[in-house]
Amino acid sequence: MSNGEFQFTWRTFDALSGQSLYAILKLRQDVFVIEQQCFYNDIDGDDPVAQHLLAMDGRNECLSGYLRITQDDDGSQRIGRVVVRQDRRGKGLSQAMLDEALNYIQLDQPKATIVLSAQSYLLAMYEAVGFTATSTEYLEDGIPHIDMVFSPTA
Repeated sequence: MSNGEFQFTWRTFDALSGQSLYAILKLRQDVFVIEQQCFYNDIDGDDPVAQHLLAMDGRNECLSGYLRITQDDDGSQRIGRVVVRQDRRGKGLSQAMLDEALNYIQLDQPKATIVLSAQSYLLAMYEAVGFTATSTEYLEDGIPHIDMVFSPTA
């Protein structure tokens, strides 16, 4: 799927090329570990069972954004590791990726509960695409987060 200057591609773990997996892990490391100075276990064992959304910059075929979908023990679909390269922020890519993920889940499982753990400073962005806070703020890996669930308006 395409969104203007970005191309969206879904991949299972086994369908990721070595180059794609390297680009994903590097982007997550660059943002979550280095930029946010958060030392945590990024390679957590969930990638092999996740669906991976890659947002490629159509101009230079560079990975500009990424997220993954996993399934919680209760059957909820969890969106996680939402990340956009620093020089591509402010262009609506995060919201476009979230819209793509919501559509992807709802096509396959229209009645699925969709959840995520949002960094608190991004609360308004998640609310703008239809998520509602379900917890008070808490620290996850030293960063304030809030649990959210997708609440479609229609």
